[in-house]
Amino acid sequence: MDGKQACSQCGAALAPGAAWCGKCGLTTKAPRGSAASGPAPEVGQDYVQPRLRTTVPDFVGQQLHPGEQVFAAFPASLFDHRRPGEFRHDKFVLTSDRIIYYHTSVLHKGMGDMPYRMVTQSKFNKGMRHGTVIIEAANAGLTIGGISNDDAAFAERIISTFVSGRTLAMPPSLGTTPIAPPRPAQEVSAVVGDQSAEAAMKTCPMCAEDVRAAAQICRYCRYEFPPA
Repeated sequence: MDGKQACSQCGAALAPGAAWCGKCGLTTKAPRGSAASGPAPEVGQDYVQPRLRTTVPDFVGQQLHPGEQVFAAFPASLFDHRRPGEFRHDKFVLTSDRIIYYHTSVLHKGMGDMPYRMVTQSKFNKGMRHGTVIIEAANAGLTIGGISNDDAAFAERIISTFVSGRTLAMPPSLGTTPIAPPRPAQEVSAVVGDQSAEAAMKTCPMCAEDVRAAAQICRYCRYEFPPA
């Protein structure tokens, strides 16, 4: 034995003192506050190898904030389990700030997001071959399915890490890739469709986020605005 530890789930080598596997997301230490011995890892010291199972399209990449890092991108089945049939998407991206879900087709494309600060709970359910991630947020619920157990566990670990207030970083060997480059403010306001900087906005009374004046449902917390 050379003293090195390996992940019990995927077999990847573990860094000394690692709290969880950077390849599959499996927790390798008891959570903080448990009876585990030794000091808890410092905030910002966990590294994760990004998993990009699908290409992030330009219309999604253009919406990334300056400095926003992409940790995962998967094709999947996504829907709001509190409002069946209201929306469905077939891909999602996990960044350092939020969950971005989107769909593309020959005639239509669309996207939405769920900031980690709005998430109250996330859970991974293991299946025979495919796993499911159940996410609860203020006035919304997101179910992610159609991905392998390994990828689902990895995705839930990314989400729960940021929701808990901890941070992740790319391995030093990756440098700063992939990070959205800084863009002028006027460019950010006009990257999708006919959206413009002059669009009227209103504030959601539930989450206090600004949304477009014509919106009937808040894109952040799913609050339904009363008819004007």
